[in-house]
Amino acid sequence: MTTSRLQPGDPVTLGPYRVVGRLGEGGMGSVFLAMDPAGAKVAIKVIRAELVRDPKARTRFVREVAAARKVARFCTAKVLDADLVGRRPYVVTEYIEGPSLQEVVDSRGPLGSTGLETLAAGVLTALAAIHAAGVVHRDLKPANVLLSAVGPRVIDFGIAGAVEETSDLTAAGHAVGTPAYMAPEQVSGGKVGPAADVYSLGVVLYQLLAGKLPFESGSLTELALRQQEGEAPPLSEANLEVGSELSRAVARCLASDPRDRYATAKELREAIEAGAGGRDSAVTVALETAASERRASVAPPTMETTHLPQRAPAPVEPYYEPAPAYQQQPYPPPTYAEPRRRRRPGGTLTRLLALLFLFVLIATIVAAVVILTSGGSSGDDFERVVGNSVRDQVDGLRSLIEDATRR
Repeated sequence: MTTSRLQPGDPVTLGPYRVVGRLGEGGMGSVFLAMDPAGAKVAIKVIRAELVRDPKARTRFVREVAAARKVARFCTAKVLDADLVGRRPYVVTEYIEGPSLQEVVDSRGPLGSTGLETLAAGVLTALAAIHAAGVVHRDLKPANVLLSAVGPRVIDFGIAGAVEETSDLTAAGHAVGTPAYMAPEQVSGGKVGPAADVYSLGVVLYQLLAGKLPFESGSLTELALRQQEGEAPPLSEANLEVGSELSRAVARCLASDPRDRYATAKELREAIEAGAGGRDSAVTVALETAASERRASVAPPTMETTHLPQRAPAPVEPYYEPAPAYQQQPYPPPTYAEPRRRRRPGGTLTRLLALLFLFVLIATIVAAVVILTSGGSSGDDFERVVGNSVRDQVDGLRSLIEDATRR
C-alpha cells in the first residue's frame, strides 16, 4: 500500500503506537501506518467518533471486533488490538506489504482466466475463514485485497459490519460500503449475510475479467435501479477470452436474489475452478435451473392466458341536457309598429285645385241661373257675367297656385 505524509490534524500517537504515515481514508475513517512498541509495522484504522458515540452501539462494536479477532490469520490481515472507548476509537491490524488489487487493476488492466483462478482461490479462502468466525465483510472490493508476497490478503473485514450494525446511519437510510460493490439487499437496507460477500466478490471478478464494473452508477438509488432492471452483460461478450462456463459462474454471483447465488465460498471456488477449465459445476447448473423456475412461477400472465369475466353492460338511461338558463326564461313576442303611409308629393295642392275648380263651376252655374230667371238679360250679358266670373275665379286660382308653389 502507498504511504503518504501525515496531514495537519492527524494523530502522532495512538495509545502505545507511534503514527508515521497515512495509508488512506474512507467513509468510516482514516488508515495510518504506525509502529508498535516492539518496532513492528501495524495498520491502524481510526474510526469516526460519531459511529460509536452511543453506549449500546459501542458495546455491539466491541462484540463485532472481538469476533473479527477470531478469524484465522492466513489470507487475512489479523486484528491485533482495538480501543473503542477513547476520544479517537481505533482498530489495529496486521500490516501487509504489497500493492492493493485496485492499484494492479488500474495499472495492468483485465486479467486472464489463469491469473483469476489463482487470485480467486486466495480471496475465497479468506472469505471462508471470515464467515466461519460468524463475520460478514460487507465491504469487499479491490482496495481491500492486498497482494502480498505469499498471496492475496483480505483486510478491513468486521469493521464495516460493526459500523453497519451500530451506526444510526443505517437507520437514516444510508448503507455502509462502496456502492458499486454492494449487494441489492445491502443497498436496500435489508438483512445482510454471507451471500452479500459472494455478490461483492462477483463484482470484483467481473471487473478483473471485463475491465469494467457490471453496473455503473453514481449513487445508491441509481445502483438499485440498474440491479433491478436486468442482468449484467455476459463476461464472454465483454472479454472474448472468457469461456461461457466461467461467465455463467460469475453471473450466479451477481444474481439479485440471494437464493440464486452460491451459498458458501467453497461452492463458488468449485464453480470458478470448473468454469476456468471449461466445465459447469453441478451447483451452477442447479442454481440456474432453480432461478429459471422461480422466475417462471412469478412471471406475469400473458394476454393469451388471461381471461377476464365479462360483465353485462349496465342499462343506459336517456339523458336530456337541460337548456341553458338564458333559454329557460321566455321572452314576449316582438311587436311591430304599423307602417306609416307616405303621402305622395303634391296631394294637398291637387285637392285644393279640385275644390277651387268646383267652386268656380258652382259660381258659374249660379250666375247663369240668375241671369236667365231675370228675363231681361241678353246672351251678351250672360257671356259677360259668366266670363267675368270665370276670369275672376281663374285669376284667384292662379294667385293661390303661385302662393302654394312659392312655399
